[in-house]
Amino acid sequence: MKYTFIGTATLAAVALTLTACGTTAGEPVAARSSSPTAPSSTAPANADQADAGRAAAARLGLPYLGTDVGTVEGAAKDGKPYVFGTGRGCAWVRLSPDGALYALHDNGTGSSRLTRDRGTEAAWRADPDYEPGRCTPAEGIPTVDDPSAPEPFRWTADYGNTYVRWHGQVYILPGTVGVGLALTPIAGETIPGVNGVPIPPPATIPN
Repeated sequence: MKYTFIGTATLAAVALTLTACGTTAGEPVAARSSSPTAPSSTAPANADQADAGRAAAARLGLPYLGTDVGTVEGAAKDGKPYVFGTGRGCAWVRLSPDGALYALHDNGTGSSRLTRDRGTEAAWRADPDYEPGRCTPAEGIPTVDDPSAPEPFRWTADYGNTYVRWHGQVYILPGTVGVGLALTPIAGETIPGVNGVPIPPPATIPN
């Protein structure tokens, strides 16, 4: 097979001819801008905000996603429990003054008693993006308050509500735990099964 080579001078002449043909006399040619386009400041700002949020969550020993630092710190300042959920079926209550986490799901100890979850605290302090995975519901929760039991103490009572006693105050735990919530103590209420008030027997229906 025979190859045909075109000389360098010929190529230069062809290129010059094409350039001349492609330019119309009097047609303005846009000048290349000498100053580079300024990069958008939105992306770095968002990245800095996310990094600051992760650092704050790690400092509190909480997950980054869903954590409202202001609400958490406000609850701690007021001495109120802070409840939140993450993962699949997992929920914790955070108690002041040291921000201890107590798992509301099955804690793997074989007991329904609230136990400090130091492992998860350490995991979120090391990595606020840590995912706890799937959790199973706690079983065997007491059905009446026991004022002599150490705090925090959890039990279920009327209408299936779940309560927790902490620092002498009683709080209702939400049935579904999602976004973090600061709990408000029950005040001035007489609730069967709470603060030692006995649960009345079921009504007897005559035959």
